[in-house]
Amino acid sequence: MQIKSDLYPLPPYKYEEYRKLSAYCEGNENEIRDLIPSPLEYVTNIFEVSIINITKISGLKPYMEAALAVPVKYKNNFGGHVAYEWTSTDDALCCGREIWGYPKKLLDRAELLEKENLIKGNVWRKGAKILSINFQIDTKHINFEPPILQPRLQLKIIPRANGTGEDVKKIILIPVKGWLPYEATLLKTGKAAVSFEQSESDPLYRLMPIRVLSGAFAVGSFILDYGEELADLK
Repeated sequence: MQIKSDLYPLPPYKYEEYRKLSAYCEGNENEIRDLIPSPLEYVTNIFEVSIINITKISGLKPYMEAALAVPVKYKNNFGGHVAYEWTSTDDALCCGREIWGYPKKLLDRAELLEKENLIKGNVWRKGAKILSINFQIDTKHINFEPPILQPRLQLKIIPRANGTGEDVKKIILIPVKGWLPYEATLLKTGKAAVSFEQSESDPLYRLMPIRVLSGAFAVGSFILDYGEELADLK
């Protein structure tokens, strides 16, 4: 971290009027298990991919973000593990990695396009469109109960400078105050389609869905604060 010129202020961060597009997918169990670091445990083969546009936030610059999250458990704690994550600004990237252990990378470009009942989201990194979500609002769409993906459960690792193991290896639980996607200011559900372009740097394509179960578009707010250290694995 910077000493004389901080890259980011410390939490909490208040997010207002976020706009989030999600698709809930059924995936290959073996590929999902491969994403989950021990000692976190597999729960189900249903996962979420999402693209979020954060236009108003206290402390950080506005940014766009995308993620793939899978349900996990650790002892008696159930939540979501963010296995892949990309963001558009350096302050959002570094605070996510350094404080909570999120696996954030810088994306090249992201967009969230809203037009009447159609919403499209795309994410590019290293020249590939690594994630694309097309969503159509459908008021008659069947009710879908998403898996438990909050709070977040992350494995925070910082390697030692001499290459002999880790300086930090901890299980972090990250509660989010007010993060209630299905009780958001605005929530629309419907049908979604998902595609991943092949990229060895970001191998989302290995998680190509068996089927897309549901889509959702939410507008709301939440507060992101410090997490809780559940275990030191060193």
